[in-house]
Amino acid sequence: MKITLKLYASLMPYLPETDQRHAVDIDIDPSDTPYDVVDSMNIPRELAHLVVVNGVFVCGDDRHIAAFKEGDVLALWPEVAGG
Repeated sequence: MKITLKLYASLMPYLPETDQRHAVDIDIDPSDTPYDVVDSMNIPRELAHLVVVNGVFVCGDDRHIAAFKEGDVLALWPEVAGG
């Protein structure tokens, strides 16, 4: 199944070289969870602070639950510091 993965800020180096403007289409197993995708991209889980699927925030407890459908968009942001 194909989804779009979008990475922002300091997570961008984890995108493959084929990325297009912070995003890449990837193939995943239908049973994959947001954390399975994070792990498959070798992103340390603690860096994936904000996890959003199709514009909806996924809280920490739900990141282990399969929630994807064909064409979904998974977006990840690191924790932002500053003021």
